[in-house]
Amino acid sequence: MPAGDGERSRGEAPRGSVRNEAGDNHGVAVQAGRIDHLTVYQAAPADPADSEPYGGEPPPEGPVFENRTRELAELRSLWRRHPAQDLARPAVAVLSGPVGIGKTSLVVRFAHEVDRAQDRRALYADLTRWRRPGGATDLRGVLRHLLGALGVARHWTLPDTYAELRDVYLRRTRGVRLLLALDGVLARDEVEALLPASAESVVLAACARPLPTLTAVGLPLDGLSPHHAVAVLRAMLRGTPREGLAPEALARVAGVCGGFPGLLTMAGGLLRAHPGRRVERLVAELTSRLTQEGTMANGLADEVYAALPPQARRLYRLLPYHPGYDIGTDAASALLGTGLDEAEDTLEALAGTELAAVSTRVRANGPFRLRLPDVWRPHALRRAQRDGGETEAADGLLRLLCWYRRQAERADRAIAERRLRVVEGLGGQPYGPDVAFTSEADARTWFETESGALHGLVRVAEDLGGTAHEHGAALCEPLWKEYEESNGHDAAADSFARGVAMAQAAGLVELTARLRSQLSQPFARTGRHTEALDQAAQAVRSAASVAPGTPLHASALEFRGKALEASGDHAGAVDDYRASRTVHEALGDSPYGVALQGFLAGRALRRAGDAASAAAEQEAALPVARSTGNHRLIARVLTETGALREAAGDVRGAVAAYEEALAHEEARGAKFDLRVALHERLAALGAAPEAHRGAAAELRSRAGLPESDEPG
Repeated sequence: MPAGDGERSRGEAPRGSVRNEAGDNHGVAVQAGRIDHLTVYQAAPADPADSEPYGGEPPPEGPVFENRTRELAELRSLWRRHPAQDLARPAVAVLSGPVGIGKTSLVVRFAHEVDRAQDRRALYADLTRWRRPGGATDLRGVLRHLLGALGVARHWTLPDTYAELRDVYLRRTRGVRLLLALDGVLARDEVEALLPASAESVVLAACARPLPTLTAVGLPLDGLSPHHAVAVLRAMLRGTPREGLAPEALARVAGVCGGFPGLLTMAGGLLRAHPGRRVERLVAELTSRLTQEGTMANGLADEVYAALPPQARRLYRLLPYHPGYDIGTDAASALLGTGLDEAEDTLEALAGTELAAVSTRVRANGPFRLRLPDVWRPHALRRAQRDGGETEAADGLLRLLCWYRRQAERADRAIAERRLRVVEGLGGQPYGPDVAFTSEADARTWFETESGALHGLVRVAEDLGGTAHEHGAALCEPLWKEYEESNGHDAAADSFARGVAMAQAAGLVELTARLRSQLSQPFARTGRHTEALDQAAQAVRSAASVAPGTPLHASALEFRGKALEASGDHAGAVDDYRASRTVHEALGDSPYGVALQGFLAGRALRRAGDAASAAAEQEAALPVARSTGNHRLIARVLTETGALREAAGDVRGAVAAYEEALAHEEARGAKFDLRVALHERLAALGAAPEAHRGAAAELRSRAGLPESDEPG
């Protein structure tokens, strides 16, 4: 349960709507408009955290891999370097060449080869997944992903900053021989930032141009020879009526593809899709397309696009506007405005072509997800502008925004049913099925998987305007839970600031106050104290004006207290926490809020050096916390109580508090580092020291950490 949790504030709007300044209710009707002003967001960054639905393993290989014998031999030689060599840093092989030349296929092929060997580990990361609008890469997100793949992030609370995450990554990769495959690299600095510590590791970087100052081995890729190009087509046609096509005919098709594996597989797909079309006609049509479109890639893409079913063509046109890295079947149903069965058929039809790719985040028996490769994004936009009409993208994005808002609200409730919410949840939509959140863990995983799409849709809502502003602002409220899990300060600050602006524009005063409180926290946690205090102060003034004595008012006071505490004003923080507690006490139905504010006030007093007052606050908060049955809150109060007793020389009392706190942390499945800290404190105080040291060592081992390692 987050800060400020409690019952819904008085005066909330009816279900499915939010209240404006005059008290009028805005429904959820979608009003579409032109899309000329929409920003296209490429691969909005995600903040993967502790329960990644995939583990960084290389994605499945494509249907055909041909030749590259020389390049594979060089990579094998690099990987087999003798361990006794005096290695100062990992070797880097840069695979460079234009889009469609086969860089990713080669990286994936070699990664699988290494991964199959005993006692070897290959990790894969497609950096386009963490590419922010404008081209910068969210390196913190990539490091979280890699640490998750190495087994750390699933069990340990990771630090916030890039420098701290990089330090954990270096310690975790020290002495571990890895093959790190980085796809979609744009610059040398990206590779340097992700180099593992072990000098015996090897890094493969796939990028459009060479990176000579970084490269131990440079492998610029050329097109396949005519012989190997024909072999690709032959492999594509195996088991089809075209299997026996004459070599001369295949050579004519291969000739227009320039030896590019990506174009050859697309041409092979066209031959399979049109078994009755003469090869001469196909070659003539492709040559004509080349003249019209300027590149063979566009010509081939147009041919594949034209052969798709109507709904698959429509989805292809809509995908460049979707702000996430990939899309699942349920979200595609909302984007299209169809039922789930039709969306499944549509994704399947598109996935069967070279115009889309099965996401690297799909595991065996896992949910199906599809992504639009960057190479086809400009083509998809061109088809959208030619064929989509004035409102197709806006209609689809508004449906998608409403669907994601509803799922985020439902995920938020699955994590914490009773907490302050200013916006009533959106009702069921006539398109896009609800996600099944059978547990809190399901909801957290969904937030992690969909983080990029959720934050991107806040920007989309701002672009769309009108009714979308209400939905975009409402979406920001449950995004607090995503932020609590991910610590994605930059993404949260951007989204909450946009949410404040949209809520203000729509006249939603209570929601504006709520989002200002939320916005103050990423500011406070990143040292932007003036901005944090300004937002928090405005939230308190607004809540005191429109909703005095409500949970919204109490929450605003609490958030301002946190901003003050982060800035070093402990006395001011204590005043706000106590004022918030007074509001909760007057409401009479919020023991959680009463206990939480006591805990926060006590912690601030301890940090200010007033141990006696701090202990009194925690001792008073403890029975109230126990009455809530909330394991997390009880454990926090007990841990703080134990530290105060220990500092006062009350060893027996400290041990009792720490032992009870540990029981509650274990009951709620807390992260390993929280439990390790309690085990180590108990061992240090002489309470069954061997047992507690052994338990701490076992948790470190299960987290994939050496006993001396302490992330963060």
